Amino acid sequence: MDNDKFQELVLQQFQVITGELKILNKRVGNLEEGQARLEKSQDILVTEVIAIKSKTNEIDTKLTKQAVRVENEIEPKINTLFAGHKQHTEQLARIEERINNHTERLDSIEIDTGYLVSRVARLEKIAK
Repeated sequence: MDNDKFQELVLQQFQVITGELKILNKRVGNLEEGQARLEKSQDILVTEVIAIKSKTNEIDTKLTKQAVRVENEIEPKINTLFAGHKQHTEQLARIEERINNHTERLDSIEIDTGYLVSRVARLEKIAK
């Protein structure tokens, strides 16, 4: 192989390598752009996660305040209502018992009155 052919062959190989190097450089550029987009997206995600954590902490704080309010304000009121309901129930039971006693006494008075009326009627008959 003579020197001119060798140089031509090396030049052809150099051109092929140069073409492939351009393709590789372009691909590397695309990869770098893609990585930059990914990093930007990751930054956005980090910002959103921080915002979500902040909102979660805010909601947690509100829930804690509500739980404390329920515990300190509402629960005692509910307990008082239940105690009042129990007292009313007991009072109604006592009233019902007294009414039953009065009903029994009225029944007894009614029987006695009936007896007395019939006796007065008999005595009036005898007196005539």
